[in-house]
Amino acid sequence: MKKKRNDNRLKKIIRFFKSNQWTYALLCLLVVAAAMLVQFFRHWGDSSYGIGNYFTSLIEIKTFLSIVLAFVLTGIAYSIASFFESKIEDYMKLTNDYDHLSKKYGSFNELLVYKNSSVSRFRIGRRKSRSAPRSKKGNEDEYVFPAIVISSLYDKKTALRFEFGAKTYRLPPWASKHSDELFAAHSHSKIYNQQALRVDDFFVYDNTATFSLSHTSYFDSLITNRACDYDVNGATIREIYEPGPFLHELNESELSNHLGFNGMVETSDHKFIFIKRHRRVSIAKNTLQSSVGSSLKVKYALDSDRQVTPDSISLAIVKEMMEEFGLNRLENHCELEEKIRKDFSFQKNVLFFYRELLECGKPQLMFYYQLPIDSREVLKAFTSGRKSLKKQKDARLYVSVDGYKMLFVDEKDLCKIYLCPDGMVIGKKFYKSVPGAVATVIILLQYRAKISQKTAVSGAQGSND
Repeated sequence: MKKKRNDNRLKKIIRFFKSNQWTYALLCLLVVAAAMLVQFFRHWGDSSYGIGNYFTSLIEIKTFLSIVLAFVLTGIAYSIASFFESKIEDYMKLTNDYDHLSKKYGSFNELLVYKNSSVSRFRIGRRKSRSAPRSKKGNEDEYVFPAIVISSLYDKKTALRFEFGAKTYRLPPWASKHSDELFAAHSHSKIYNQQALRVDDFFVYDNTATFSLSHTSYFDSLITNRACDYDVNGATIREIYEPGPFLHELNESELSNHLGFNGMVETSDHKFIFIKRHRRVSIAKNTLQSSVGSSLKVKYALDSDRQVTPDSISLAIVKEMMEEFGLNRLENHCELEEKIRKDFSFQKNVLFFYRELLECGKPQLMFYYQLPIDSREVLKAFTSGRKSLKKQKDARLYVSVDGYKMLFVDEKDLCKIYLCPDGMVIGKKFYKSVPGAVATVIILLQYRAKISQKTAVSGAQGSND
């Protein structure tokens, strides 16, 4: 056992030296220093051996200084290049021209449209956003978003069925041939592989919504959906497999299309949670995210019979909430998780199924849930959880936990947020975001408006009766 721990430590050291170029310069300097020490002790006590002889016997000074300067400048150049590469990595993998995306696929698809409230901070939004409103009616800017809402799932008349097969996704020829280049596009992201659920098809027939699922891997999605605009010899995944003007149906798509979910979570004191993502996630680095955004992990989403059911997906979402918010750090986390699991259900809380055009039609579930604890408890758990993981240098800090900052918006202020494809204005500040995260907020607002309208109509009918 001790030998195994030593082997792991050696592997970590080797990987560290391999991934940090400045260590090569450090090793060379250490070798030079060692040689100088050896030469110094060899002539210890020799009065005729002056300091000038000491240096010239080792190396010509100008040559030595040139070598050291070259190493220093190389290290500085590498650090600067690495810094800027990490800043533009997302842009290299996925386009940030969201208006172009909407035009590319908008002719044959009904895209999500949202008109901002007149009380939103429209001046800040217009100034900061790179997207252009479709229309400006006074203070009410209307935007088109590169997202397609496929179906509502909360209607009690709609039954749910999941078909989970043994088929495993295989990369299409061009993507397989260039998989190394496409995978290297994520070099500044903290990534890991896992089994995921691919959506092979989705259809509604005879009041039953059916998801046809199979196996895929997160790495395959990184190569296809999450690097679909990465240029390899003048070609991209998008232009080869989803060139437009229509988006292929899921049963025709050749991409990995792993199922994910985005959710809006409200605390018991009526505050909605937003998460600022850290710089090491695979996409949407340093942007504002809806409360929860994740892929559906197979380890959580399968029941004891290795089948996918509404209950097993509900459990997966609950576990993701507990982990992302750090709720598993609370003293009563077992009781809290049990309470949430009993309260959360697919039929009640998972509201819509939609596809994100930024990732070439990646399928997403959208959910809403109100936690049984208030915002102070959530923030305390989130902060202490991050501190603990950071102190222990736990890999989950960048792997399972996407956020580094939590932001709360009062329920009454949710409709006042200025929403555009590339960001949100909350209060007086513009937060950069991505269309999928903003779409989650919009879908919730539209859902709440529809429910309020139905309630008002029912109330009016009741009073007439």
